[in-house]
Amino acid sequence: MTNDKSRWKGKVAMVTGATTGIGEAVAYQVAEMGLSVVLVGRRADRLEAVAENVRARGGKATPINCDIGDPAAISALFDEVRNRVGGLDVLINNAGVGYQSAIGTFDTTELRQVLDINVLGTALCIREALPFFDNRLDTAIVTISSMAAHRIPAGGYGMYAASKHAVRAIMEALRLELAEIRSPTKVANISPGTVATEFHKLFVRTGEDPTEALPFQRLTPDDVADAVAYLLSTPSHVQINEMLIRPTGQIG
Repeated sequence: MTNDKSRWKGKVAMVTGATTGIGEAVAYQVAEMGLSVVLVGRRADRLEAVAENVRARGGKATPINCDIGDPAAISALFDEVRNRVGGLDVLINNAGVGYQSAIGTFDTTELRQVLDINVLGTALCIREALPFFDNRLDTAIVTISSMAAHRIPAGGYGMYAASKHAVRAIMEALRLELAEIRSPTKVANISPGTVATEFHKLFVRTGEDPTEALPFQRLTPDDVADAVAYLLSTPSHVQINEMLIRPTGQIG
């Protein structure tokens, strides 16, 4: 199988949750492949900083402030892409949130945020992106999920895992629907294990990262970004629909 990233040059990729961590690393990676990058996130200052870094590396970036948990904001986001950028070829769903909580004690407001961003937000971004892909040969939808989409980790991950299982189902349903109409759009779900990002501090709400004490080297955001680049580099007739990436030594 011959890998080729060059066919993506001059195309446009949207990366949600692009202000830090995996999303930021993916933004740099796709920009290096020659794609213009639409950076999406809630923190305007961080978006602009990432955009400046992309430009400093010779890439093109358009930062757009948006809360992926807000359906109206998502509609406005894609209208802005249409008006400012003109087109879209790759959607990378990375925005996500999670909170540690037992099923019997979860906070309703927090759960709504998890479902609104992780599940509904992802589905709405896919729905809004698909019309851009009509009559375009090289297009792709990649969702950054989690190993929690494949098993239920202990320790208060239940509701977060439920959201990621839902996203996995959405992506498989999308694959089937696009295959039925013979769409050339690539569909891929990437499920990383433990990645060294700020997610863990937010998840446990203590300001401390419990994964720092793990007895193995955690994945880096660049490891996940490399996986995105690999998926895009496969030939047009090849789809890698599921990719599970664990650090060496991670058991679950």
